[in-house]
Amino acid sequence: MHLKLYLVTLFEILIFILIGFTGAHYGLRLLDEYYGIESAADAGMISFALAFFLFCFVTIVRVFIFQKKTTLLKERVTSFTFWFVFLLSTLALVIHFISLFK
Repeated sequence: MHLKLYLVTLFEILIFILIGFTGAHYGLRLLDEYYGIESAADAGMISFALAFFLFCFVTIVRVFIFQKKTTLLKERVTSFTFWFVFLLSTLALVIHFISLFK
């Protein structure tokens, strides 16, 4: 049972990594170019931060807005690691956007 839950989580993370890299490459890169910021050095970090932020945000919306209480989501939301990853990814994105307006 736990193996199935881990595989589902791994699949979701891989999907969000693809979305994060695509969003960072096409979306955030355009913002960086518009503001004249050289972001080649931290493009990977921003991609992963965006991916894990979206992963955590969608999980939070599914649990607290749509009230889905599956075993997988319940265990994920009660995990310290989940909230730590959400905090770090949010912090990385906020710092990146603060650097846009310097």
